[in-house]
Amino acid sequence: MPSRPSDADRLRMATAVLVGISGAWGWLPLQAAPPLRPGYAPGGCPWIVPWGLEFVQPTRIPTARVEAKNAGGCLSQNDAIYSPDGCPLRFCNYREVGPLPPADPSVKLQLPAQPPLP
Repeated sequence: MPSRPSDADRLRMATAVLVGISGAWGWLPLQAAPPLRPGYAPGGCPWIVPWGLEFVQPTRIPTARVEAKNAGGCLSQNDAIYSPDGCPLRFCNYREVGPLPPADPSVKLQLPAQPPLP
């Protein structure tokens, strides 16, 4: 009778399966990607996210800020490139993510006051 795998063995097998699935996801053709949600987000911009991920839709920005925002680059992959009307066009590619801008010395970090311990 075969022995039952230990918890450590089951964890290793599950990890191998998840790594295999996540690695294979990158090889799927573009047609296998989830379809984008049709229609418009609140604010009048087209959705750039699939169904179920509405909470990560970038918000519309004022048209006066678009040029500076796009020139500033991407802070993360959740950041977006914007069209002239202020709507997000697409999410940033990981290659477009640059270093953080230099810290502004005039801004001082101030932590909230902590109540005294009892």
